[in-house]
Amino acid sequence: MNNDEITEVFDTYKRKTKLYYILQIISLLTIGGLVLGKIEDIQIPHAYYTLFIALLAFGLLTTFVNLILTGTNLVKMYRKDGEISISTNAIGIDSLDIPLSDIKEIEISANDYRGARTSDGSGNHIEIVDNSNKRYLFRFVIESKDQRNKLNEILDHLKSKGIRIR
Repeated sequence: MNNDEITEVFDTYKRKTKLYYILQIISLLTIGGLVLGKIEDIQIPHAYYTLFIALLAFGLLTTFVNLILTGTNLVKMYRKDGEISISTNAIGIDSLDIPLSDIKEIEISANDYRGARTSDGSGNHIEIVDNSNKRYLFRFVIESKDQRNKLNEILDHLKSKGIRIR
């Protein structure tokens, strides 16, 4: 291994957990209820007012729990299905290694990390195009700001080697 080599390993996933989707739907319904409650022309019948308040309170509580679970990473909101290793010499996807000489282009969105905006860090994706135009697309998780900074350092190195980064 070269002393100049920098390597970082990230979890990859194809889908979020059911809990994630349930919490998102409840949060959206809560926001919809708040918006609906603010519209002055719509009157909630008195018979349904208590039910509306109870559902709204439940939705707000669930939204708060959603923020805590995703922000503190107490519960993973994604299902890990592999790993991607990004280094200054190659990119490894599970058991497949792609040397730098075989990479034509990398499109990456990697601004989300655990703890940023009460996030679990799973809002990132990378698409790698090799010289034969085969595409590898992954969603991946950045665990910390330090890990994101190391990834940026690796990407800068890859740019200097002539790989197109978008």
